[in-house]
Amino acid sequence: MNKRNEALVPRFLTEDYLAVSRLLVGTAWLLVIGAVLVRAWVLLDPDGHWPTIGGFDVAFRLVVLEMSVTAILLTTLLLRRGWLDRVPRESLDKVRQLCALIALWLIVHLWLAFHMAGGLSGPFLPLVPLVPLALCALLSTRQALVASAVWLLGLAMVVGLGRHGILMTPGALAGHFRLGDTLQLPGLVALGLQVGVAVLLGWRLLVRYESSGESLHRANRCDAHSGLFTHAFLQARVAPELRRSARQERSTMLMLIEMSGLSEYAGSHGFDAARELVRRAAAALVEVVRPKLDTPARYGATTLAVLMPTADAEAAETIARRIRERIAERAYRDADAVHLCCVSVVCGPGGTGAGELIEVAERALAEAVASGDGFRLVQTGNTGA
Repeated sequence: MNKRNEALVPRFLTEDYLAVSRLLVGTAWLLVIGAVLVRAWVLLDPDGHWPTIGGFDVAFRLVVLEMSVTAILLTTLLLRRGWLDRVPRESLDKVRQLCALIALWLIVHLWLAFHMAGGLSGPFLPLVPLVPLALCALLSTRQALVASAVWLLGLAMVVGLGRHGILMTPGALAGHFRLGDTLQLPGLVALGLQVGVAVLLGWRLLVRYESSGESLHRANRCDAHSGLFTHAFLQARVAPELRRSARQERSTMLMLIEMSGLSEYAGSHGFDAARELVRRAAAALVEVVRPKLDTPARYGATTLAVLMPTADAEAAETIARRIRERIAERAYRDADAVHLCCVSVVCGPGGTGAGELIEVAERALAEAVASGDGFRLVQTGNTGA
C-alpha cells in the first residue's frame, strides 16, 4: 500500500465501539424475541409439544429472562443521552472493554440457541460461517480472527458436550424446526432470517472494503495525504469534547498550526515534495500528542490542528513548543522557507460553544500569521488562569 495512504490515527475509535455495541444489543433483542415467538408457536399449535424433561422449560425461561433483563440494562445505558459525556476522556478506552463483554455475552447465548435448535442438524447451522462473516464486517482483521476462533471453539465444545450427554439432549426443539415435519414455520423463519442477514453482511463487506482490503469508511474521517483526521471529523468532535469538559469542569484546547510558505515551497520543489513535507509534519505531530485523548487533524491545505481535552493554559505554550520543535526536526530538514505559526485557544468549562471556539481560533491564526508571531495563546471562559 502506498505510504501516503496509511493512517497515522487509530482505525477504531470510541464511536466505532459504541456502534458495534448497539448492534450487538440489537441482535440480542432479535434472539430474545425469536425465543419467545418459538415458545408461543409450539404451545399454541395443536400438534406442538413443549419439552419439560430435565428441567428444560425452567432453564429456557431463566435464560430468556436473564437475557431480557441484561438487554434492557444495556439498551438503557447505550441509548441514554449524555452518559458518555460523564466519562472522563482518559477512561473512554473502557468502552472497548464493554464492547468485548457484550460480544462474549451474546456469543454464549448464540451457542445455547444453536444447541437447543438441533445443533449440526438444526436450522441454525448457517450461524457457523455467518457469525465470522459478521465479525469481519464489524471489527478489524485481528479482532475478527480472535473472536471467530472463540466462536468456533465454543461451538465445538457445545457439540462435544452434547454428544457425550453432559448437556441436555441436542435439539430439544429440533422436531419443531425440521423443514420436513408438520411444524415448518419456525424452521423456515429461522433460515429466512439468516439468509437475509447474510445478504446484508455481504453488502456491507463489499461497501467497506476495496480490492486492497482498505476500509472505505475511513475515507470520511482520515485525510488521504496526511494520515490525520479530516477537518470535518475534527469539527464534529469539538462540541462533544466541550460538553464533556463542562460536565467535568476541565479546560479544552484547540491548536491550529499554520505552515507558512508551503505554497512557495511547492512551487520550487514540486507538489509531491510539498505533500511529503505535510506527511512528515503530520507524523511528527502524532508523536507529540496523546494517542487516546487528542484528535490531530488536517485542517486545511497548509494547516494542521489538534483538539486536546484537559489541556490548560499553563500547558499550552509547552505543548506548542514541543510540537514546533518536533516538526522542525522531523519535517523541515530541507524546507527553510517554511515557517510554523501555532495558535492555542484554551476554553474553560462552559466558556464558549463549538462554533465560537473554531471562529476564535481561525481569527487568531490569521492575525498571528499576518504579524509573523510564532505562537499565540487565547483564553476563553473560566480557564483558571
